[in-house]
Amino acid sequence: ESAGSVAVVLREKGAITALLERHLDVDGAYRWRPRTPLPADSQAWAELVQRLRRIDPDLWLLELDVACAERFAAEMNRLC
Repeated sequence: ESAGSVAVVLREKGAITALLERHLDVDGAYRWRPRTPLPADSQAWAELVQRLRRIDPDLWLLELDVACAERFAAEMNRLC
């Protein structure tokens, strides 16, 4: 009710390469976990976002277009 979950869609040159979801680990630290498999088309993406919003209506969904999505994702966990 006071804060939504966070997910990050990573694009590389416009193409979606990853969807990372922030989860609380057993050690109390937040980690970014990739959702796999990625939805195959725009309809599947819309359905996924709709499901995520049903679970958490205050979802923060960020889209970033980065030079190297894999390296960026690894750095996100290193900084947590």
